[in-house]
Amino acid sequence: MLQRELTVFIGDEACTDKSLVKRIAARLPSSPLLAGGVWFNTEQEAQAFANGTAEGMGVWNGRWVNLAGRGTIVFGEEHNEIRELFARALNIRRRLVEGAWERSLHGVPDVNIAQHAADPRSHRTYSGGGVALENYWLRAGQYMARFASPTIEALRVFADEVWTARRRNEKPTAWIPPLERPDELIELVQTLQRTTVPPPAAADRLQREIVLALDTARYYAIRCEDFGLLDLARLDAATDRGARYRRIKWIENLAQQDPARSRWLHTCYAQLASAVQRLGHLQFLASAGEEEIAQDRLRIARAAGARAQDPEASPFYLWAPRREIAMLANLRAAMLEPRPPLLVTMGADHARNRRRELEELLSGRGCLIIGDITQLAALGHERQGSSLVLTASPKSESAYI
Repeated sequence: MLQRELTVFIGDEACTDKSLVKRIAARLPSSPLLAGGVWFNTEQEAQAFANGTAEGMGVWNGRWVNLAGRGTIVFGEEHNEIRELFARALNIRRRLVEGAWERSLHGVPDVNIAQHAADPRSHRTYSGGGVALENYWLRAGQYMARFASPTIEALRVFADEVWTARRRNEKPTAWIPPLERPDELIELVQTLQRTTVPPPAAADRLQREIVLALDTARYYAIRCEDFGLLDLARLDAATDRGARYRRIKWIENLAQQDPARSRWLHTCYAQLASAVQRLGHLQFLASAGEEEIAQDRLRIARAAGARAQDPEASPFYLWAPRREIAMLANLRAAMLEPRPPLLVTMGADHARNRRRELEELLSGRGCLIIGDITQLAALGHERQGSSLVLTASPKSESAYI
């Protein structure tokens, strides 16, 4: 609690309600940086803060920050825990977050698609009480393009070595490197297993293709578990001391079994990765406009040329623009809600790539900030309509619209 008299501004006037000032002061930490007082746009804001129900205002690094009334703020930054600490400090609940995803799939009823096992509320559309900025199937497609390929190649080499050792009556010495982001792979496989594939609609070719890809992905998700992929992923996700030893024994046991089992594990994971990428691409086609689809075709051709020269060429070149289309669609839908989001967070590169679309969408309704948390906090340091001049630091690219 502040140990001095606090000045509370409501609009341009100092608040004379001593009871309200006292209740507000009781919710503030002691900080010399609050000597200039705290401010609210309206008395309703001040009352809400005093009652502990206000959103978008609070103390950050000892200074008062009030983002209420600024519209929707899109914050392009690098993901880190500081962003979450900031949101908690200002009690920001109306949010969209890259890294939270809704699972809509064109032509497939929502009830058919399994929800996130651990956090279903967050991983939903904004109107459904969630904070999802992304689409799950596009993110899953990128995961497979980025992380599955090295594992699939390692499984192929492993299966070949096991087969060769068996023919020569030798002890196999093959090895499988750790899986990348095993928790995401486990969630994806379990999502597909728990999803119900609907009958395809005869009139919609794209829907038929999506249902076929979903059915294929679900089949291979089940087969991958049959041949041990989830067992391996769970071992890689484990953090206890014995996990490494159990993993070594699991691989040794796999190498000693029928070589056909290793080949099936490789084949099923390769087919699963292909089906999930197909599913993500079809979902992109269902949500993108003609211009975006044409640009995607050009990127596909360029990516094929790049992979011919460098097999390790990054798949982000293809998948980042596809994911961004879904981000923009979910943001547009959220801003049509009666209470649009206060804060939208995405990677700085995504924000730069879609700067023109974001500025058009936010025109008169919010602002875009590409930088670090200090630029975001600066937006709420002074009263609206004051003489505050917002300037971008060399590390920020901000558009106050």
